[in-house]
Amino acid sequence: NKTLTLVNPDTVTVDSTINVLENAYTIATVDDFSTVPSGITTVIVKDKDRGGVFNRIDSTTANGGTIFSGTGYSWERQYSGAVNVKWFIANTDASDDIGIQKAIDFIPFGSNGAIEFEPNKTYIINNTITIFNRALKVYGNNANIVLSVTKDYALNIEGSNCSVESLQLSKASGVNGSGIFIKGLEHNLKDISSRDAVWTNFLYLSECNESHFSNIRIDNDVAGKTGTIIYLHGSVNNTFSDCFIGHCNYGVYSDMYLSTEGQQFTNIITVFCNRAFNFDKITNSGIVNCVLDFNNHYGVYATNGQSLYISNCWIALIEGSTGGCIGVNANFKQAFITNNTLVGNGSSPTGGAFASSSQYSIFSGNAYQNLNFGAINDSTTLALNNIVHGSGSNINVGNSIESNFNATNFFFNRNITATNIETTKVNVSCVADTYVSVGITLSSGLYIISQQIYDSSYYGAYAIVLVGQGKDYVVAKASKSGVDIATNGDGVPFFKFPITMTVPLVVTKLSSY
Repeated sequence: NKTLTLVNPDTVTVDSTINVLENAYTIATVDDFSTVPSGITTVIVKDKDRGGVFNRIDSTTANGGTIFSGTGYSWERQYSGAVNVKWFIANTDASDDIGIQKAIDFIPFGSNGAIEFEPNKTYIINNTITIFNRALKVYGNNANIVLSVTKDYALNIEGSNCSVESLQLSKASGVNGSGIFIKGLEHNLKDISSRDAVWTNFLYLSECNESHFSNIRIDNDVAGKTGTIIYLHGSVNNTFSDCFIGHCNYGVYSDMYLSTEGQQFTNIITVFCNRAFNFDKITNSGIVNCVLDFNNHYGVYATNGQSLYISNCWIALIEGSTGGCIGVNANFKQAFITNNTLVGNGSSPTGGAFASSSQYSIFSGNAYQNLNFGAINDSTTLALNNIVHGSGSNINVGNSIESNFNATNFFFNRNITATNIETTKVNVSCVADTYVSVGITLSSGLYIISQQIYDSSYYGAYAIVLVGQGKDYVVAKASKSGVDIATNGDGVPFFKFPITMTVPLVVTKLSSY
């Protein structure tokens, strides 16, 4: 009878266990195969990292992980499932990347395979780990890869159908570099994380197409808020979901050197970014159901391209920011901004909800609070059904809506200042149905407002016509006895700007004159 303790029971089958019991021979390490007697066909290596069950085969080339040389024979590891990178890491290696790369290269070019890391173990690398032209599955098991020498990237993935999951990436202090370079198509990365490693770019997608990224958690630079989390260069039809990214300059950035299109972002949370999304050039892409919080400059800014939709998002500025929530440049066409909540600095709302010169765009169903409206400056753009919430004072509901801009159904409440809803070029019939609640201060502009008054003494309606920039305006009172026009005594309507109304107001329609 023999008692057998298996070093790697997860890699040993029942058949191999029986075989070992019949003819067991043990050695301490994989360096001891030369000591095995000639009659032995199965060997157990007791080393806790590189050990296992090996069968004798005809002499062949050793690879330092699954095949080792002996005296007159070679020895082949018996295993099923993924290749464990620890089998290839020798004590004499200068860094762990040597063995990790050997494990990857063990999978033939153009074929399928899988490697795995030891759970929660830290691996130190001095060189970029490269996965090239292999449909490889990488099971990280929450291992931590630490880049200890300045390199362009810690991990380089090229080809197609590579899957990486449950892996942490770190970088030694003072080391420069980026996280993962990805090129090709149909890759899948999930459960990837990094904390305060200060990467130049964490994910760099260069002509990466039809790939999916999920559960990415990156806090890049808590102190300095530098670097970019996701960099897009000429990439097409990728999806990003359920990610948390922050403490950076850009959460997501697309450059203008090679067109990026078809990027879809859902359920993304960003915090403490200078700009959560900055698109120098992008086409046919969307940001949906996302939270973009504590932005220093913009939540989203698009410069070139067309067809960007932003929907059902919370976009908020950090305290003290003078930036805006959403900016769209004149070189961008077809921005569809719908059903978002945009939030500014409550104590001093100087930022703008929108800064747009985009053509053929729609701003609809958005609620913004503690923000100035900002500016929308193109006659082909439409804004409708937007809601404004105030807190304190100094909130401009209009603030530069330019000539011939089409705006309807703005809903306002609480201590709002309305200034420059149109410039002097405006066709005064272009704005209609604006609703205002208690406490609005009106400055010079061009619009008609009707007012409903309800109290126990009487019921009446007022129509207020602001005659022009900096000029007087007319108040017409409609009541049961008719319509009265307030004048300055000589028949000329006379009221001066500004005036504060303390009752609900409704802008019903502008008239040209």
